[in-house]
Amino acid sequence: MKMLEESATWREEFCPERISPDDIEVEARTAKMYFKGFTKQGYPVIYMRPGRDTNDDNDLKFKYLVYTPERAVAHLYAGVDYLCWLIDFKGFSTKLTGMSNL
Repeated sequence: MKMLEESATWREEFCPERISPDDIEVEARTAKMYFKGFTKQGYPVIYMRPGRDTNDDNDLKFKYLVYTPERAVAHLYAGVDYLCWLIDFKGFSTKLTGMSNL
């Protein structure tokens, strides 16, 4: 129950529904993550390519990371409770994340 309450508080404070396409346009141009289509079971599909990350603005990255699944969830069919994530790690390196020293 605590996680649900914390999630509701976060949504109230962050307001993910207020993120507009204009807010994340710079990130979207990289095509590193996008929602497109559905599986045979009707799950929205999110494609992610972390190797295409070129932006150092972590706030913008976070907005984009929230925006994309929010859009997919908005397109859920009745009775569908899952998202399908396809992640292509080609070109990915921990250097892109700032975690190369771990």
